[in-house]
Order: sequence, then structure tokens, then C-alpha cells
Amino acid sequence: MRTVPIVMAFDRGYVRPACVAIFSILETARPEDEYRFYLLASEEDFGMDSGFFELLAGRFSNFSWEYRRMDPSVFAGVRHPMRYVSVSSYYRMLIPRLFPELDRCLYLDADLMACSDVGELLDLCDMPAFGKCCFAAAKDLGLQAGDNPLYEEHRLSIGFTPEELRGYVNAGVLVMNLRRIREEGLEERFLALVPKNYAYGDQDILNIVCKGRILRLPIRCNLVASNIGNRERVVGACEGRDREDALLGRPVLCHFAWQEKPWQFVETLWEQRWLACARRMPATPELAAWVAQCGERQGAPWRDRAGDLRAAGEVVLYGYTFYARRLCGDLLDTGVGSIRCFCDRSPAKQGQSFRGVPCRGPEELDALGPGALIVICSQTAWPEIRAELNARGFGDERLARYRFRDFAVISV
Repeated sequence: MRTVPIVMAFDRGYVRPACVAIFSILETARPEDEYRFYLLASEEDFGMDSGFFELLAGRFSNFSWEYRRMDPSVFAGVRHPMRYVSVSSYYRMLIPRLFPELDRCLYLDADLMACSDVGELLDLCDMPAFGKCCFAAAKDLGLQAGDNPLYEEHRLSIGFTPEELRGYVNAGVLVMNLRRIREEGLEERFLALVPKNYAYGDQDILNIVCKGRILRLPIRCNLVASNIGNRERVVGACEGRDREDALLGRPVLCHFAWQEKPWQFVETLWEQRWLACARRMPATPELAAWVAQCGERQGAPWRDRAGDLRAAGEVVLYGYTFYARRLCGDLLDTGVGSIRCFCDRSPAKQGQSFRGVPCRGPEELDALGPGALIVICSQTAWPEIRAELNARGFGDERLARYRFRDFAVISV
């Protein structure tokens, strides 16, 4: 038997998703191992699980937990540049100081779901190379494969060369070498960079200070849901088994990073698997009511519009995005040749083309005939786009949307 120490940091705003994450870890854990969770929180958030952990302890005999008090004055006035991330995200930088009794631990964000035993991460770090590193983590596919100018601006802001950026990792899943960090006194260097307000906050700080001393974890150990199946992004940043795992969606940990969360949005990749996990866990009445609300949001009565798509005189794909180009390719490959154009409000995208299909501005919609069908390809902003198109005179019968998670064209 071994003990797997897991540190998490969240506040009351994230406690419910954290409950799902912890349950998923225990559900997929080896029963002969002891899983001890350390929860970093301000004193006012102690007990925020409201009895949920007692329910888990009744279900899993290998589970224990402990709240560790955080002094909020350490990060007084700090605001993470991303509005959906709380200041508790910075707490991970203090873990070496808080746990002098530990040589290493797992740090896990609260917005994830375990699909197999996370003890694999510790197994991967049972090698001499880990002793020379500050932590082990998986690469950040979003930053390393992005073609938006913002990515280049970010690289310059943190002072990385293009080669160094290829070593940039996502800090939501870490195997921390606490002994090495303490021996080198890196915690003070972490804290010294906090006032610089980097775009990705504490993640940038960890990458800057530990550059060149990060052991690479396989991408399956921290597979961000929005990257699953994203061929353009994955091919640009992965190779070998990493590429295969990312394209096919085979994670140890599925991470719902960025703003698309399965408890908030209907069209989040893997939301149905997350919801099934949430429904299996033991729950307090408050937690059960929240899970039920999540299910209601994800249970809309959709109608398949594949037949309408093929019968349409013309098809417009709204949005010049990865999702729209994926749909365009699928339609052309299956003989649907009535695609008039992509439509996008961004002047930078207008004039581009994919497989001979041009991207044009919204004014192109004014020339559509009555038999045209507009397919909204945005996965999360489709309600807003639907409202805009309704305001332009296009009723819902002339609109459809593309649901990437199962490659379906359905009603709005």
C-alpha cells in the first residue's frame, strides 16, 4: 500500500465541481492505495463541503482529507487576469512551505475529471530525472499550437524563445518535487513575480522560474477537453502516442480548463461523461439539486437536421473556425457540394478560404435565397449568434447548429 498525497486549492465558488473531481479520483483509484487530500482554503471556507466528505469516507475506506488554512493577506490585492479564476489559484506556489513533511505531492485543479487511476502520475515520476526537476507536467497545447497573434504576444511577455515555448506546460496538473523547490529557495522567486500580473498568472510564474527543469508528463495526464479531437491544434504540438491520445480522447485526467465548463455550458466536450460521473456520486441535498440543474441545462430536446442540411439549396457555415472547417471538410467528403461560403464578422478572416470555400462578411447573408440554411458552428456562443441572426430576419427554421462532440447538425 502507498499513500497518494493530493493538494487542491479552491473556494466556495468551485466547491461543487471540486466534489465531482474528488469523487472521480476515488472512483478510479486503486483500492489498496491510501488517498489523502489536502485542501487549501481560507478559514472562512473550512467545511465548505457541507458534509460531502463524510459521505465519501463512508463510500471509500481509502479516503481521508484535511483543510489547511491559508492566510489571505499573502495575496492581498491580487486579482488573476482571467476573470473566471480565483486568487486561490496562486496557493499552489506556497505548497513547499505548507508541507515540510512531504517530499512530493500531486497538485490538481478543481475543474477536472479522472478517467483512470491518477497514481499513474506518481509512477511516471519514479525515475532519476525527476529528482533534478522542480515538477512534472504536461505541455499546454493551446499556447503551443495557437496561430492567433495573442499567442506571440504572450511568448514575448514572458520572455520565452520559440524553442522555450515548446517546453511551456499547463499547471493544472503537477507532480511537485517539494524537496527540490525548498532546497533551491524557489518559493521566494515565485512570490516576487506575482505583482507582474502575467496573462496566465501563476502558471506563467511556474513556467518562468522552473524553465528547463520540468519533467514532461504524457498529454493523457492532463488532456484539456477543448483539445480532444482538435486535429489542427494537436498535430501542431504533439507526436507519437501524445498525438494519438489527444485525437482519440484517451485521458487519465480530463481537464475542463478555460471558460467552457460542463456544469455551465451545454456544448462542452465530454460534458455527458462528466454529468454521468456527477450523478453517480453520493450527495448532500444541496449538491444533488445542483447536479440536477446541470442535467436540465444539458437535456434540451434537439432535432436532427442532417436531412434538411442535404436538402438545402445553399448552406452557409457561420464562423470561420476549426469546428466550421471540420464540418466543411466532412460535408465535401460526403458529397454535399452546396456550401456557399463561411461567414464571419472578423475582417481578418474574411477573404480566407478552405478547400475552395471562401469566408465572407455578414453582408453576404442578405443575398441568400429562401431555401438556404445557416449552420452556426460556435460551440458555446451559438445562443448569441442565433439571436443576432433572428434579428436579421432569419427564423429558427432557417438555422441549425453544429455539435462537435458527436459531429451532429441539430436544431437551435
